[in-house]
Amino acid sequence: MFDFYSEHYDLFMHKYHLRSNVESNFLMVKRKFGSHVRSKNEDSRDNEILCIFLCHNILLLIKGIFEFGIFPDFEKMCNEADCTLIN
Repeated sequence: MFDFYSEHYDLFMHKYHLRSNVESNFLMVKRKFGSHVRSKNEDSRDNEILCIFLCHNILLLIKGIFEFGIFPDFEKMCNEADCTLIN
């Protein structure tokens, strides 16, 4: 790994930055919702984790709206992605 770091510094830092972003998101989720999953069944655990990350993403959208004045255009995004669930 040190050789890769020495020879390809830019690529190494790009990959490391992606990893650090993922780890910081996991840390934010664990701080807000706790680090334990309470469900016993495997499917229930998967659903609980998905719901936790859904809530985390919704909280980030709300933060973006109120703190930074970012107003996402969901209708435009849905039209570009060809959403059929909302219709």
